[in-house]
Formats: sequence, structure tokens, C-alpha cells
Amino acid sequence: MNCNSACSPELTIDELLADPIVRTLMLADAVDEAELLDLLDRVGRHLHEPEPENPDRVT
Repeated sequence: MNCNSACSPELTIDELLADPIVRTLMLADAVDEAELLDLLDRVGRHLHEPEPENPDRVT
């Protein structure tokens, strides 16, 4: 488990995916681990992209 600045335990994605209950739910829902990891990677990259400038935006 990781410990953030407030020392609250947070599981990593790998730790979550290793959990037997999570594995059972993924199997029941037909979630492919590789596809899930790819999706999480793409979302993470998207969240770190700078926002495009919008000339119509009022600040």
C-alpha cells in the first residue's frame, strides 16, 4: 500500500487488480485487464494535457 502526505493508505492499480474480489467482478463483467490498463493510461495522459486556449472563455 502507498501512503500519501496524510498517511492514508491507498491501493495501487496493480494491488487492486490482484484482489480476488476485483478479479471475480472483472470476470463477471467481462472486463479485460489489458484493455482496462490501456484505458487508464489514456485517461491519465489526457488529464495531464494542457487545456487548449479558448478565446470565447471569460475569466
